[in-house]
Amino acid sequence: MSTQSAEHHIKAAEHHEHAARHHKEAAEHYAGGNHEKAAYHAHVAHGHHLHAIHHAEEAAKYVLIVVPEGTFAGTQEKPVLVKDGDPIPADTGDQGGGPELAFRTNSAPHMFLVVARGMP
Repeated sequence: MSTQSAEHHIKAAEHHEHAARHHKEAAEHYAGGNHEKAAYHAHVAHGHHLHAIHHAEEAAKYVLIVVPEGTFAGTQEKPVLVKDGDPIPADTGDQGGGPELAFRTNSAPHMFLVVARGMP
């Protein structure tokens, strides 16, 4: 299981826990005759269920497959993360493509400082 998939499963579980608490609150308010608060908590619980479904679906999109990779030492198996059928490229960092411009803000939101990375 990939890290992204695990994070989505954890988020789904957290939303289910929140929904369960709101359902319990709704039941208590309904038993006490306060139907407005019961409806509010039932509605919030439904929202948490929808978020849990979203995270469960996102978790299912990430799959870890093992593919053969040729090296000087022979063929080795390499894990590749796949989302929606497409491999997610590994972050290879800076490939030395020349100076890169970056925008940075200082304390005043209307002022920008342009910094050229990779230049002396």
